[in-house]
Amino acid sequence: MKKLSMPPFRFVLRWLMAVLLLVLVARVVPVGDIHLSLSGADLSWFWAGLLLSFGAHAAQAVRLLVLTRSAGLGWRYLPLLEVQFISLCFGLFLPGGNLAAMAVRVYRIGCSQGQWGMAGMVLLVDRVVSLMALELTGLACYAVIDHAGLGPVAYLLALVALATAVALCLIVSGPARLRGLMLRAENPPRLSWAAVGQAISLSLLINILGIAMFWMAARSLGLSLGFLDIGFGRAAMLTAAVLPVSVAGLGLREGAAAWVLGGMGQSHGAAVALSLLVFVLTWLIPGAIGAVIAALDVLRHGRDGN
Repeated sequence: MKKLSMPPFRFVLRWLMAVLLLVLVARVVPVGDIHLSLSGADLSWFWAGLLLSFGAHAAQAVRLLVLTRSAGLGWRYLPLLEVQFISLCFGLFLPGGNLAAMAVRVYRIGCSQGQWGMAGMVLLVDRVVSLMALELTGLACYAVIDHAGLGPVAYLLALVALATAVALCLIVSGPARLRGLMLRAENPPRLSWAAVGQAISLSLLINILGIAMFWMAARSLGLSLGFLDIGFGRAAMLTAAVLPVSVAGLGLREGAAAWVLGGMGQSHGAAVALSLLVFVLTWLIPGAIGAVIAALDVLRHGRDGN
């Protein structure tokens, strides 16, 4: 069985990039302000946000189950939930954040049955649907709130939403030759639009859970932000974190938080503190659980002689 590998130079480079981005943020935002916000956090809101974070990850596994079943891959829910948490663990140590986590998902789902093309197709649709739903919920929130100075951010979200919608149509229903080039396969598999529609519906639910989790994190820090304000800010922060130039979006998400939430009247220190707290809730703690699951998986395979 092939193993995932990452050239040491690229691995170190992405971590150095993450550190550099955080240092740049710290040069603009006083570290003392960030520490002051975090030190006064209300833990009751933090634990409530953590429960919602787990709920969002559980719903993501359901979305993946819908797509894998549509593709004819024989996966059950609990193993997919394990893959969800394990991929977060590896996403913390491999460059690219969400892209690295997706690569781990492709590896674990595809290698079990040798259907790499179908696994890649399913997970590409999963990521595109997730990003499109993120942008649409962010734009829906922006349409209601009154922050005219953040118009450029809304335009960027709209552009990403349009690009993901076009990509989704091409992946699912585009010409076979074009889809083959996109998926790097001679006979690219197809998914049903019914399954894609269910995945989009689940993604919208996941985003509502995510906004609620961000809102609870903001309440934990005492920030006076409304639910819709959080929805728009969250979309901008997570869109920035998708760029594969850091690890788990570190630095990128914090910079976006300072810009967007600062435009909503929040201090830059509180905005960066919120971003770091969200990182703990959505990546660090679930990733630690994924590390435990991965370790138990290695021990189990070791006992089986594999």
